[in-house]
Amino acid sequence: MVIDEPAAKKQKTEICIDENFPFDLPSNSILKEMCDKLKIDYHRDAYKFWGDIAFENVPVSSQNILTHSIKSPNIFICLSLFFTGEITKCYSIQDTIYTAFRDELIAKGSNVEKADQLFACTTVSDKHLKFIAKFLSCRIGIYEDSKIKKYGNWKNENGSLALILSFVDGMYSVVLDM
Repeated sequence: MVIDEPAAKKQKTEICIDENFPFDLPSNSILKEMCDKLKIDYHRDAYKFWGDIAFENVPVSSQNILTHSIKSPNIFICLSLFFTGEITKCYSIQDTIYTAFRDELIAKGSNVEKADQLFACTTVSDKHLKFIAKFLSCRIGIYEDSKIKKYGNWKNENGSLALILSFVDGMYSVVLDM
């Protein structure tokens, strides 16, 4: 005779499935649209830059992250690489995004001094990253300690631009492969 234990006493076995998110390279038209939002000129070098990105899926964690040779504490250098293929537009991009962020905070009733403090920050916070993802209508993934922090809408990936970065020792870099 076999006596079955109650469900509460049975050992639970969990299957650990690594979650992956699909990753697609953007089209020229998406890159042009982003440049228009950022008030910068489109360069074909941006499309060439994206050609160096080799991964097709974005895992929630990865130990084998290969990044671009340019690393900077200024995340806007990475955004400049994504949208122009060069670093030279980083301050234009930063000004456009920070100005839009400041304007939105003030329009929502935030204290001007508080909005100015966020505007004057030289480092980005979670608030900045959430705004950047919303402003650009994209997903931002930042690998830190091999795990991804996600900003923007990751539930519906269809057609949504994904900007995948690494943050190590206070430096941002574009992820090329994993």
